Order: sequence, then structure tokens, then C-alpha cells
Amino acid sequence: MKRAGFTMIELIFVIVILGILAAVAIPKLAATRTDAAASAALANYNTALTDVQTYAVAQGSIPTNLIDATTASTAIVANGTGIDIKSSTTICANIARTSDTSVTVSSGAGVADAKCALVVANYKLGAITVVGTAVAR
Repeated sequence: MKRAGFTMIELIFVIVILGILAAVAIPKLAATRTDAAASAALANYNTALTDVQTYAVAQGSIPTNLIDATTASTAIVANGTGIDIKSSTTICANIARTSDTSVTVSSGAGVADAKCALVVANYKLGAITVVGTAVAR
């Protein structure tokens, strides 16, 4: 008489294979989340600079409070008269007004955080001057 079903050794092999697949997939998933957070922080940084530039071109000067020039985003927050670019709760960069035509970019407290890696790699510290319709760095 033949029984339908799987033997114990077949079930053990399937469980071992699923365990190996999970061991490979779970760390990749965590890395993907960190990469996504880093990309979002870089996009917020670029958006903030573009917003300040657009405001300066339209109004003729950079606003006293930079938050007035930016779009509403939970990752771009006011810091006195400047703005902070955040990745979740970590501050990746600060942008501060230095004159009617320039801002200064400085690193935030979270520069060692992996979520800030792209922002740190792509911004240049120091003054950024708004010239005509382009940003000179």
C-alpha cells in the first residue's frame, strides 16, 4: 500500500532550504531600507536647495527664515532662521542664510549615520551663492 505524503527527510530538506533563503534575504531587506532612507534624505536636501534657489530668483533675495522658501515636508524642519535636513530623526545637514544671495551648508549631528551617507557624500560644505538662475558651488 502506497501512502501519499512526504517523508521526514524531505521535510527537513525543505526547512533547511527555507532557512538558508531567509538568512540571505533578511539582511538584504535591512540594507534596502537604509538605502531608501539615505536616498530620501538626499532628495530632501536637493529639494531644500532648489526651493531656496527658486524663492531667491522669484523674490530677488533669500528669505530671512529659510523655512519660508521650502515646501512642506516633515524631513525639512526649521532651525532658527535656517533649516535642518533630516533622515527619520537624524539631522544630516544644516542650511543657514548668510546674506541676501548666499547660504551656508554644514554637516548635521548624524553624519556618521548610514542614513545620511548620500547627503554627506553629495554636499559641499561652505557657502553656496545664488547667481541668476543657477546655483554656484
